[in-house]
Amino acid sequence: MRQQLIPQLAEIIAKDQHTEVYRNHEIVEQLDVAKIEVIDSIINSLRMGRRRPDHQKEIQEILTAKSDNKKEIRIIADLFLTLYYNPFYPKKYAHAFTKRIMDLEEEALIGEDMWNKLGGEGTYDELLSIIEEVKAWRSS
Repeated sequence: MRQQLIPQLAEIIAKDQHTEVYRNHEIVEQLDVAKIEVIDSIINSLRMGRRRPDHQKEIQEILTAKSDNKKEIRIIADLFLTLYYNPFYPKKYAHAFTKRIMDLEEEALIGEDMWNKLGGEGTYDELLSIIEEVKAWRSS
């Protein structure tokens, strides 16, 4: 249930603050084959632990890759990244696999930061308050 509820909730909150909000949005584009190869290489190296995430360096590698060939790619862009809460709170997010593939300081909003970015300052606290109200209502 949470896998369906959280993206729907995020969409509703984001639509209150932003004019364009998409979930599971298909993007089809022509992309330089050299860039595709660099992206694949970066992803594989990150997953295998052969490199550390560095968002700026990765972007530079992708932007400098060039060839004369293009290939159509299809991706699904989504409003929602599954870091809607930090199970390590009040400490920093520490899931080993996620930290291995993402530069969490540059590429992710986690927990309070994500909700406040979607809905504006105070959204996270308001959500927690609503959750507490529902819990109290259910237990009465």
